[in-house]
Amino acid sequence: MLSMELYCAAVLEGNARARFVGVVSALEPLAIQDSLGDRVADFVDESIGRLATVDVADDVRQSLAGRVRELKRESVRQALRRLCGQWFPGRRSAWDAIDRAYRLRSQLVHDGVLADADIDLGVVTEKVGAIIRAIYEQSARHPFWVKPTLPD
Repeated sequence: MLSMELYCAAVLEGNARARFVGVVSALEPLAIQDSLGDRVADFVDESIGRLATVDVADDVRQSLAGRVRELKRESVRQALRRLCGQWFPGRRSAWDAIDRAYRLRSQLVHDGVLADADIDLGVVTEKVGAIIRAIYEQSARHPFWVKPTLPD
């Protein structure tokens, strides 16, 4: 539901950059992150235990422990890649479009600008929007009146 709320808010946004960031961000609630398994969990737990011996401020130690703890699960990007294979089997183009959009969003959010100023965010937003609508259609198990056109 949150994904749909973010998507709807994003498509109503007047600013192209904010619309793009919102549409791509609507993917994240769909990315159910799986565990990376017991061996990884054991390694992470051991690493967190070793933090007690590191001579740093307690708030830094707690921050590190929290960040390391997240390594027990796949990243959002890994989850999206895995799920993309389920949503669109044999359609590498869907993952390529999501991956590219996710990288572009990171550039905008973290750097404030795109490395390539000639990228048309409107086109990228439309591609990701079509993918998201196709995911919603599958999840609803009900065909939409207007079919999303997936990237080639």
